[in-house]
Amino acid sequence: MTDRLRILLVEDDPIDQRAFLRLIDSESLPYDPLLVNCVSAALQAVAGSEFDLIIADYLLSDGTGFDILD
Repeated sequence: MTDRLRILLVEDDPIDQRAFLRLIDSESLPYDPLLVNCVSAALQAVAGSEFDLIIADYLLSDGTGFDILD
């Protein structure tokens, strides 16, 4: 068992992606993030791995954050 949290960030804005990574680094948070930029990539990620937390933008190029949760 690990103390690190696996986080999936579904965000299509590169600036927001970088801000999220900077926050993790600056605070030395125990997170292992995976960043994807669309619903289809998020669905592939959750099909192949387990995550402790999913943070999703609402409006994405190929759907919404709710499409990932369905």
